[in-house]
Amino acid sequence: MIQFRNSFDSQGPAVPCVRPAEAVGRLQDFQQRYTQFEAQRQTLDAVQILFGIPLTPYPELDKTGEVGETRL
Repeated sequence: MIQFRNSFDSQGPAVPCVRPAEAVGRLQDFQQRYTQFEAQRQTLDAVQILFGIPLTPYPELDKTGEVGETRL
């Protein structure tokens, strides 16, 4: 997750000097990847709940999702 977040910061849609069309493409790419990670997290959460294991926090994924949602 940290690598995903770092790549969002360094290669995402908000990087300076990125043309608008390219920024939109980057945002769509990151949203698609975020959706995949979020689905995996939901599966992991369900398994952890099933076995009574404390849920693993993913603050970097949450942070990236919040930023992505505000840019829509």
